[in-house]
Amino acid sequence: MSTPNRAAPWVVILLLGFLLAACAAGSPAPAVTAVPSATPTASPQPSATPTATSQPSATPFPSPTVTRPLPPPPTPTPRGALTWEQEQRLYQASLTFLAEDEQAATEVVRRIDYLASDAEDPSLACGPISAAILRDAGLLPPDTDLHGFWLLDPRNPVSQKVLRTYFPPERYAWYQFETSTTEFDFNAFPLLPGDFIYLYAGINGTFEHIITVTRVDEAGRAYTVSNLATEDGFVIRELMLYDPARPGVGQFYDWMNRDLNGWLGMTGDGGFDLWRPLPPVRDYTVP
Repeated sequence: MSTPNRAAPWVVILLLGFLLAACAAGSPAPAVTAVPSATPTASPQPSATPTATSQPSATPFPSPTVTRPLPPPPTPTPRGALTWEQEQRLYQASLTFLAEDEQAATEVVRRIDYLASDAEDPSLACGPISAAILRDAGLLPPDTDLHGFWLLDPRNPVSQKVLRTYFPPERYAWYQFETSTTEFDFNAFPLLPGDFIYLYAGINGTFEHIITVTRVDEAGRAYTVSNLATEDGFVIRELMLYDPARPGVGQFYDWMNRDLNGWLGMTGDGGFDLWRPLPPVRDYTVP
C-alpha cells in the first residue's frame, strides 16, 4: 500500500508567509477617525462679565450734601439807648392803646385814669397816653403820676417839675429845636425809640401836642401812637412821623398841611422839645 505525500513542515510555513505578504500588500490602510474629546460637558457657569447690579458702577457717586443748621438771626442793633428788649416792649405796649373810633378811644383814656373820673376825653389825652406807653413798657416807674402829664407845658413851672421828676437831666438829654418839623433835617438828627417830644404850635399852628416815639423801622422811619383828630372824631392810631427817604411824607407834614388839617388842627410849626434817655436806661420791669 502506498503512503500519501506530505509536505514538509518548512514548505507549509513558507507558503503561509507568502500568502500573508500578498494580503498585506493589496489591502489599504484603515482611515483614522478622530475621537471626540473625553472632557465631559461642563455645567453652565455665570458669565464672566459682571452685571450692573452685581458690582458698583465705575462712575463715582457725588458726595452727599451735608446740611448744617443755620445760625440764629442776629439781634438787631438798637439805634438809641434802649436795649433791643426794651424797644420791643415799648412797641408792644403802644399797640394796647390803639382805638379806631371815638368810643373806643374814650374807653382807652378812661382806662388810663389820669383824672380819676369819667371826665377823661381823647381830645386832651396826648400827654397821659405818651407817658402811659413809657410806663407800661417799664421805662417810667409803675406809680408814675399820669395826671401831671395832662395839659403839660414845658413853659410852665409846674410842668417843669414834672419833667425833672421823670426825665432827670442826669439820665436824659434835653433838646430844644426852634425849626418847624416840616423843615427839620431828620436825616441829620433822627428820632429814636423812647424819645418824649413836645410839639409847639408856632405862628401857623393851632394846637400843641405831646408824643412818644414808639419805634423806628429798618428804613429809619419813626412812629408814634397818639390821639388824632379825624372828621369822625378822635381816634388813637400808630402814625409814621417821617420817612427819611421821602421828604415831605409823614404825620409831621400832614399836621402842617392846611388843606388836610386846616380845620382839624395843625402843630409842629414852632419846633419841638425832646427828652432822650441816656444809657444805661433804667428798666423798671427788673426788681
